[in-house]
Amino acid sequence: MRFDEARKERQAKNEALFRSLNERVRQVTDTLPLDGIADDERPDEYLCECADDACMERIKLTRAEYESLRSSPIQFAVRPDHVVPDIETVVAANERFMVVRKDLGEREHAIASDPRP
Repeated sequence: MRFDEARKERQAKNEALFRSLNERVRQVTDTLPLDGIADDERPDEYLCECADDACMERIKLTRAEYESLRSSPIQFAVRPDHVVPDIETVVAANERFMVVRKDLGEREHAIASDPRP
């Protein structure tokens, strides 16, 4: 495997790990009785799902925004300055986060690692 291919594979695995952590947090939150406390329109904090394995930065998304980006297993939420153009394409953006879609070479790992059925 070439260095460039190994780097791209590692980046894809990092993004999948952060997505899995966000999914787990969402599952735990869904089991809590938050009526009157939580609001689907209020942004919650999620981990940036970027390729940097040392990134622990947070981004804010509403539940609707998160569910919209999770409608595709090849989409991830990242901070605006954390996009890696050689493995992903920005498909949506706002002042809080960007939605990136994996390029063809990285889609297979994104789909295989998707925690949602």
